[in-house]
Amino acid sequence: MRIETVEREGCAILRLRGDFDTFQCPVLEDALGRLKSRGIVRVGLDARHLSFANSTALGTILRARRTLASAGGELVLVRPSAFVRSLLGKVGLERVLRVFEEEDEAFVHLARGPRDPLEGEALDEEAAAIAALVRGAFDRLDPGYLFFAPGAPEARRALGRPIGVARLLEVREGEVEFAFRDRAGKIGAERARTLFPQGAPATVKFRLPLYRPEGFFEIPVKVEKGERARDGSVRVRARFDSIATSDREAIRQFVADIRYLKGEVSDARSPAPALTPSTPA
Repeated sequence: MRIETVEREGCAILRLRGDFDTFQCPVLEDALGRLKSRGIVRVGLDARHLSFANSTALGTILRARRTLASAGGELVLVRPSAFVRSLLGKVGLERVLRVFEEEDEAFVHLARGPRDPLEGEALDEEAAAIAALVRGAFDRLDPGYLFFAPGAPEARRALGRPIGVARLLEVREGEVEFAFRDRAGKIGAERARTLFPQGAPATVKFRLPLYRPEGFFEIPVKVEKGERARDGSVRVRARFDSIATSDREAIRQFVADIRYLKGEVSDARSPAPALTPSTPA
């Protein structure tokens, strides 16, 4: 893959040409790294002449998007080829990556500066969900994400897609707690009840890297409680419905270790006992 860089007003567009496969991912990462080292973090990828891209390439684009966003920048796509446009549609990335049909439009947008942080936060949640579906991207996901697949047809319809992404709040022996926030905004009471009714079946998928470094825990659950929070999210507590012995032991060890660490931190923050001077004989 060849890359041509065009800069304007502190922004850049990288024109990609050829095949974007696993072996070419470092080429893009190096080009973005050089721009970032010069303070250029608002970047467009012109994909008009990309004839091929694989799942690892998509994962690299998602990772680059998050890296630039964390530096106050943004990554957009420009003029994707028919192949790339089809691939974006298949995995749902057209809902995550902003697409422009002309370079001039992309430059105007990038030059405006950062977007509303709340918009970026909502898109990041969606990006993580899509990344989880892209083969080979699991090891780059934030462990703070939890994925859930509702078991009831009415809940799936209310969600609007097969898999939802949420923030993992706490894992306890026998249950998990997470917060779901719809990218469209606050979740109404009726929709919350439809999504997470008490006793509803679902499957959750989450990571505890130190206890399952090779992948995810994937566990059937039943919803115990779904409660709306002030920020418009729904806080959900779900009990494990059935769980493999090895998963149960790993989670039990995780809970015990977290409890121990919290105790250590609490002790470390406590003031040291005062020393009582000895009384002369």
